[in-house]
Amino acid sequence: MIPKKRQRRIYQWKVEFRAFPSEAAKSGKTTSLDEYVGVLEAELGRGRARWYLGSESKPLDVGDASQDEKNQIYIAEIRRENPKGYIAILFNRGDPSASNPVFLNPVSNQTRESKADPAESLGWSAHLLIATTQTDGKHKACLEQMHHVPSDLLMNALDRIVTRALENNPHYTYEKTISKKIEHRDYRPRMDVYKVPSVDLLQDIKDGTLSKISLVKKIPKYQGPGAEDMIKRQNQQVVISVSPEKDKGKVQALVNGIINYAKQNEFESIHFKVDDLPGGGTGTPSINVDSGNAFDQLYVRSLVIDGFTNDLLQCYTEICDPIVDRMVAIIENAGKWK
Repeated sequence: MIPKKRQRRIYQWKVEFRAFPSEAAKSGKTTSLDEYVGVLEAELGRGRARWYLGSESKPLDVGDASQDEKNQIYIAEIRRENPKGYIAILFNRGDPSASNPVFLNPVSNQTRESKADPAESLGWSAHLLIATTQTDGKHKACLEQMHHVPSDLLMNALDRIVTRALENNPHYTYEKTISKKIEHRDYRPRMDVYKVPSVDLLQDIKDGTLSKISLVKKIPKYQGPGAEDMIKRQNQQVVISVSPEKDKGKVQALVNGIINYAKQNEFESIHFKVDDLPGGGTGTPSINVDSGNAFDQLYVRSLVIDGFTNDLLQCYTEICDPIVDRMVAIIENAGKWK
């Protein structure tokens, strides 16, 4: 069994770069991976490749009085692997609301809490690797899963960093004619993400019939019959039977709604049952709701990378070459992208 400390989960993406908003692109404005990363590199050099977060990890407005240096997403390093044809970006997330790690000695039944210094917060890292060459108009990319941080939050931070960097920059304007008058409006380069669909649930929904959804969460205190010390674990389970539905759009909308409902009501996991698959099979994909990446787990194709000779850290100050090397191998393996 491979220790989890020597594994990482990688999401497969395809990305493209365009001028935003769309009417800027229609007016002839274009952009590229090189230009987009150049903006990020300039902001990194100025110490501004960062975005502060508030309660519930919501991005704060610029200058918000509640911003906390310990609560932010920032770019720690950007590396252009020009001979290899890749650009690597290292994200870091500091979260002062996260619980301090507690170490347990099972022999003595003693615990030890590891506390952060006043300027520190619990941190996580994620690597993003983008191929500089295009395939069918898009760049292949791999994103490392960051614990408790949805990928959409990372992309939101990137977009905000680029937008702020180009404010009042006359180069990034386009012309729009309104009532025979020409107005100059701002635009910015933007990275659009196309998440490679998972081969599990999406294909199951397409090929079969979603028949049951189960939501599960732990109940901390047992209140049933018998001695409480005999009960190891008590779960609350909500089972939803689903009528056969041919409209796959409606089925996917239901699944999305269930995920949001499970998050809001603090369920731990969701289990799906899909019948009538080719050959008479049944699919039973599951996701962990509390990971912060529930949608990515379910809908985005992901791979586990392993084979590391040393334990991986939770957070890095510099790009970790062994992680990037395995991402490169994924991008270069055409069979992983079919």
